[in-house]
Amino acid sequence: MCLFFSCIVAEKNLEIYHNPYTDSHDALITYFGFKDDKIQNKWVRVEFVPQDNKYTEVDSYILKCEDSKTPDWFTKNQEKIRTKLQKIIKAMIITDERKILLGGCYILSGNAKITLVNQCRIARMEGNSTIKTMRAGTIEIMWAGTIENMRAGTIENMRAGTIKDMRAGTIENMWAGTVEDMWAGTIKNMWAGTIENMRAGTIKNMWAGTIEDMRAGTIKNMWNNARIIKDSRKK
Repeated sequence: MCLFFSCIVAEKNLEIYHNPYTDSHDALITYFGFKDDKIQNKWVRVEFVPQDNKYTEVDSYILKCEDSKTPDWFTKNQEKIRTKLQKIIKAMIITDERKILLGGCYILSGNAKITLVNQCRIARMEGNSTIKTMRAGTIEIMWAGTIENMRAGTIENMRAGTIKDMRAGTIENMWAGTVEDMWAGTIKNMWAGTIENMRAGTIKNMWAGTIEDMRAGTIKNMWNNARIIKDSRKK
């Protein structure tokens, strides 16, 4: 499995080939038209991984060559390659206020405040970061922060934080955190966390966690560790 941040590094000019929407080496190889020449070793698959999930501490990222054999040119130029990759990651980190994020890959941290997220990839959301409205795109890991209005898009893993108003979109795995009002959308797997008011929408598998007031909606599979405190659905 390719991890954030994945790229291809070429020997010529130590060029970095990456795309904000994928960490798949196979996809990057196809996209940029590389030929898999293992004899000449003119390019290598590389991962530049945050140590201990500290995405904003770019100086501590771990540089790894993912090919079976590391060419000499890569070993000799690791510091130059590291500097180039640090520059790319630094450009993704947002800690201030922005009106809109349209396309690209970002790391939201500190007091980042985004009015509108549209067609973006958020590699990580942490700290006191806030998204006012999410209309499309993906948040891979939500460790903290607040989404005021979720109108579309996907959260792959919700580990903490708050969604105030969920009108559409998908949470693939909810491990913790709170959804205050769920009007629509889908939670594929709810492992823990709280939904304060479920007014509609679907939970496919509720393994644990709490729904404080369920007024409508569907739970397809509910397991013993899950609780509905108040069931207000019409019988």
